[in-house]
Amino acid sequence: MSAGPDFRGALFCALLLACGALVTYEQLAFRKTITRNLAISAEMIAFNSAAALSFDDARSAEQTLKALSAQPHIVAACVYDARGGVFAMYRRDRASSSNWPKPRDDSHQFTDDSLQLFRKIVLTDEVIGTIYLQSDLVEIHERWRSYGEIAGTVMIGAILAAFFIGRRLQRFISEPISLLTAAIAGVSDGELRYSVRAVKKGNDELGLLVDGFNGMLAQIEEREADLHKAHAELESRVVERTRELVVQIAERQRTEEERDGFFTLSLDLLCIANMDGRMRRTNPAFETLLGFSAEAMQRMNLMDLIHAEDRSAMLAQVRKIAAGSPLLDFESRVRCADDSIRWFAWS
Repeated sequence: MSAGPDFRGALFCALLLACGALVTYEQLAFRKTITRNLAISAEMIAFNSAAALSFDDARSAEQTLKALSAQPHIVAACVYDARGGVFAMYRRDRASSSNWPKPRDDSHQFTDDSLQLFRKIVLTDEVIGTIYLQSDLVEIHERWRSYGEIAGTVMIGAILAAFFIGRRLQRFISEPISLLTAAIAGVSDGELRYSVRAVKKGNDELGLLVDGFNGMLAQIEEREADLHKAHAELESRVVERTRELVVQIAERQRTEEERDGFFTLSLDLLCIANMDGRMRRTNPAFETLLGFSAEAMQRMNLMDLIHAEDRSAMLAQVRKIAAGSPLLDFESRVRCADDSIRWFAWS
């Protein structure tokens, strides 16, 4: 694992953004500066040309404009009279010809290759003319070139510094992270192996991270061992409990078989009924004495067999049974299948 290319790429992008922002700010600020300087020159020309306009002295106005030759970036200047006509003019290159723009209010604008500025010439609160100045943008282009060279030099130097620093930091950062990543891959490769440990290279923050990771693996390994132990104990308990249940089921089956044998062979009348009186099961002696089949008895209610005069007493006894009291030798009359009546002693 190596963070060098990513680090250098991030540094390059950060420097590029910072240089771009700085150059943009400087260009905007420099545009304001050259605009302010050109406006100051225009104010001076306007002040010195006011008298020439007042006395209609074009030669004096042109002499004033010639002073602009000391500023090599001003390529053209013009003084308009109050009617907008060209009163005096100046060109840095005398051989060049130029069509002078129409005068405007105080304003300025940038074109592709020049800055044009207009200022009113005022004398005793009266506008008597307009001054026009045109400056080239050589300074801006030179600044762009200078900024490009500086930015390129800074970025190359920063990239070289980042390369050498990254090579040195590789041993302190990337190598421990690579070892930690290898340990993580060893834990999750195929089956979970919590006995793997990461190699610690130092006592710095990465070393603390490795210690924390190894401690976490140790806790997980201990809990995994406890879980396997508990699982084994649970399986043992399940096997033992299953064995006990098999024995209990066998005993219950034997008891039920004995009960069924006793229930079937008993000469006493035996029956099983719900608290609502529905007959669930009767033994053969019960069926033989009353004359009803087992199927017919299961469709009947016990109270249907009790004589009408004994039913209320029988219901009272059933309520006692429901309350937990035993029923011993309670006598009542019972109707047989042939409508004969027999006396029963219920227990």
